[in-house]
Amino acid sequence: MKRNAILSRRGFIGVAGAGAGLAATTRLSAQATGAASGKASGPFILTTWDFGPGANEEGWPILSGGGSALDAVEKAINYVELLPDEYWVGYGGVPNEVGETTLDATIFWGPTHDWGGVGCLKRVKRAISVARAR
Repeated sequence: MKRNAILSRRGFIGVAGAGAGLAATTRLSAQATGAASGKASGPFILTTWDFGPGANEEGWPILSGGGSALDAVEKAINYVELLPDEYWVGYGGVPNEVGETTLDATIFWGPTHDWGGVGCLKRVKRAISVARAR
């Protein structure tokens, strides 16, 4: 498969399942094996887009240093939201039918089921921070 291939959700799940199986059977690393088995040995960040590595570099220091997962997610998403040339996400994204770029964001905290969400924000560059503050 090409590195920049676009997958459907079903295709992604199939590829991810195959990768998880490979990690579990070959024991590529304790962390990968733990994540594949549902018993992660520590924190990890998973991104699926080409801009993911840059976002990971922003969020990982917080997470690996024992910081809040919400802080790490917010920091990583802020990185992506501020990319001026990212076509699909953030203020540099595709404008709507009247030529305005609007942003949506949702953040969820599993342990308490708390969440925040915003939609159709105009003239805001950090939608995830607004969603978190809600």
